[in-house]
Amino acid sequence: PPFIRGFPGTPREMQWGGYYDSLLTDVPDPNDGLPLMIWDLFDMRVMYRINKNAGVPYMAGVHGKNDITLGWVEYYYWYDSLEVANQGGVWFWDQRKHNGNNKNFTDGEASINFDRFYSNRSYPAFSHCSINQDWGNGLPLSGDPYGAWNGYLDWEDASITDLEDSYSIRCFIKDMYVNGNIMTSYNNCTTDLTLRRVQHFNPLPGELIDWTVKDVNGQVLNSGTLPYTGLPVTLHNINIKRDGSTVLLKIQNPMMNDFSAITNSIAPVITIETTGDGYLAHIISNSTGEATLQISDALGRPEWSKSIHLEKGTTIIPLHASAGLKLFNVTMNNFEFSSKLIF
Repeated sequence: PPFIRGFPGTPREMQWGGYYDSLLTDVPDPNDGLPLMIWDLFDMRVMYRINKNAGVPYMAGVHGKNDITLGWVEYYYWYDSLEVANQGGVWFWDQRKHNGNNKNFTDGEASINFDRFYSNRSYPAFSHCSINQDWGNGLPLSGDPYGAWNGYLDWEDASITDLEDSYSIRCFIKDMYVNGNIMTSYNNCTTDLTLRRVQHFNPLPGELIDWTVKDVNGQVLNSGTLPYTGLPVTLHNINIKRDGSTVLLKIQNPMMNDFSAITNSIAPVITIETTGDGYLAHIISNSTGEATLQISDALGRPEWSKSIHLEKGTTIIPLHASAGLKLFNVTMNNFEFSSKLIF
């Protein structure tokens, strides 16, 4: 379910606190470090939103419009929340009850191959797909009786090219089936696409990214240039074809491999180099000053920190941490740099 609360008068209130209360947890908000309230922590609509920058694991699910135990989720604006969070996933709904009776999709038709996902491989997060079925307004009889959010969209894992200065992936439209019968077929659609769990494609804030979307014949369907803001890269309203659309992003004049040159910018330039047992942070600075480096876990809990005095030129700092996804952060005066690292 999109959120959980201890219902009034149930034992869950004794475990988690009152339904109308919201107790502080020991889990920090990744944006400001303040403790999350428990009903926010248990609400995926909130967690999708506050983790919009860091990202969440790939998720999917099947909901029943006649599930009176959990309720029809769009009553709580679940699908609307998915549209604005840019986290991706696939979410099915049909006429099933809580026990699965009265379902339209078979288990195979509404299943997700989670084995295709790795912590060291990126994937596209789709939203605002033009060929989604209508999930309705929150009433069980509204909208289409069955359908999916992103049910038609897919991509080829082998097509992903994730380099320091460029990124490409091939996406396509697939068929959907319900109870063995093919649903409406489409040859094209539009969608937003957000790059998630990117490994090497690492533009610096302010750098320009040229992007194109081409069909199988090499014809340009969409193109543009966008400035990198430090947030996950999102392309809006791009065309996806049934037989495939290749999305290519390339950094204009990338600086990330130039460890020796010192730029004219006041802000330092930071690049990350992979080593056998960790990483090396290369900090290229035009001025002297105090900087703070910190490594935190995925929930924002600090594991390591170091204060250093930067001199002009290049400073190299080795980075080590326990295994898993970590957040590396550097602050210096009004400058801040963040990067995800896999140890």
